[in-house]
Amino acid sequence: MKRSTRLIALLLIAVMALTLAGCHKKNETVMTVGDTAIPSGLYLAFQLEAYSELIGGVNEQVAETSDASQPQNYADYFNFEYEGKKAETFVADRTKALAIEYAVVQDLFAKYELELTKEDSDYIDTYAEYYWEQNIGAMYEPNGVSLATYTELMSYQYKKSKVFDYYYDKKDETTGKGGLQTVADSEIIAKLASDYVLADMMPGSLTTTGADGSTSSITADAKTQLKAKFDAYADKLNKGGNYSEIYKEYTGSAPQNTAVNTEEGPNTIYSATANVFSAGDSDATIYNMLKTQRDSDGFAYGKAYVLGGDTQGAYYLTMMYEIAKDAYYVDQYRSAILHELKDDEFDKLLADEGAKLTYSASKGLLKYYKPTNIDFDAATAAAQ
Repeated sequence: MKRSTRLIALLLIAVMALTLAGCHKKNETVMTVGDTAIPSGLYLAFQLEAYSELIGGVNEQVAETSDASQPQNYADYFNFEYEGKKAETFVADRTKALAIEYAVVQDLFAKYELELTKEDSDYIDTYAEYYWEQNIGAMYEPNGVSLATYTELMSYQYKKSKVFDYYYDKKDETTGKGGLQTVADSEIIAKLASDYVLADMMPGSLTTTGADGSTSSITADAKTQLKAKFDAYADKLNKGGNYSEIYKEYTGSAPQNTAVNTEEGPNTIYSATANVFSAGDSDATIYNMLKTQRDSDGFAYGKAYVLGGDTQGAYYLTMMYEIAKDAYYVDQYRSAILHELKDDEFDKLLADEGAKLTYSASKGLLKYYKPTNIDFDAATAAAQ
């Protein structure tokens, strides 16, 4: 599980907070890692991140095992093992690891003399205040978790990102800082070319929706006619036709620009109507279809193809472009690719640094805050 679990954790902590009423003081130090204290608010956030990882991992295990019982409520997850550990042990160990990582990031951020810009701080404050006012504050504040603690968690994520960039991105031209283990442009470009596809795509659905919202397949004759129309469009494009004009002819509206610099307009060498699809998409169906065509014999960039069919539920008028030759996309996807290439290495680096730090914790507070003491189902009902 990666950083995608963090937002889930930040929301789940509100559920936890509802059941931890107030015989303890605000922001008691639960752990100390090196010189960094981990107060209760941050500890709860890290514990819920660990718990959300447990939930996701157990759900994956259950999906892969036909004879496993599906958890019916939060407490059921503690009847499972995950990563070779009892659930409660996994959560405790993972929470400790996240707290140590937090301390390491604070140390490295200071060591390399990094700073949050005013723009960073303003964004963090705005983001935190927005969610606090939506519903987080009403759940947190009565239970000893302040807006300042919530904002600190946002700040930590920014600091971690800046430490990551300090290692793997280019050296800052203004300050001369960073670039400790810079990833070469050639490696970025190779990854972009391999795992990303840039394409103009116009879909023609093979299903129809009834008045009651139900869907059904169009007739065989209608499919034949649609395929013939799309083949004609492809032929027209390959003879010099304009994609935007064809798109408008078929759909009745112009395609939306996707690569736009709001001040200067599109700054890509390719059509600003093209979309990017990647191997990392939550649904990689379109990417896989495009990649199969791209890897086929005789394929050419800038040539129109009609792809899809019954399996995809649509025909697609498609024209792909060589994304790695466009500096716009190299720049746009640089950060994402850096994380794809280096996240695991960076996590290990932080863990190795954390192993060098001293660690102590309050056994009483660890016991008080452990998730098995919390009725998550009752808390969820109360939050609704």
